[in-house]
Amino acid sequence: MMRRRRFPILLWLIVLFMAAGTIYQTVDWYRAKTDKPEAERYLYQICLFQMQALASALQQPPEGAPEMESLKRLVYIARFSHEKLVLTYGEDRVDTLDSLQELLSYLMGAQISGVPESESGFAGDTNKWREMATLYKEISEHYAKLITTGGEVVTTQNDALAKLDREAMKLLQNE
Repeated sequence: MMRRRRFPILLWLIVLFMAAGTIYQTVDWYRAKTDKPEAERYLYQICLFQMQALASALQQPPEGAPEMESLKRLVYIARFSHEKLVLTYGEDRVDTLDSLQELLSYLMGAQISGVPESESGFAGDTNKWREMATLYKEISEHYAKLITTGGEVVTTQNDALAKLDREAMKLLQNE
């Protein structure tokens, strides 16, 4: 009679282990699902930091090759990180900032042409440089409000960013 009881106990233990495994997989799946917004938030914080650093660096025109190189790197990193944010959220929710590429192209052109930064068109024109710095300061301020703490894109801020980006593009292309 002892043998007959062992079989149901063993069967119940197997069922219990299977149920525990299923519960563990469900919890693990749920955790993996909640990690994604965390990664998106960290990416956004990196992008925000890069935009703020760029806006700060643009407050004064570069005075020499080292400053120009440093500014070029900041623009490249800001552009790269923003592209990753656009890929993460989708172009339908976060607009691209094309003026970053245009600014990078301008800086590279000024550097390649060998014209001293003080004589080159844009950096030499302090009014245009100030206007660009003001635009990027505003872009940075709107960027700070682009994503909520819940990870949602604020469409009004995205629209404002797109408008400021178009203004920056016009300023850079009128060069």
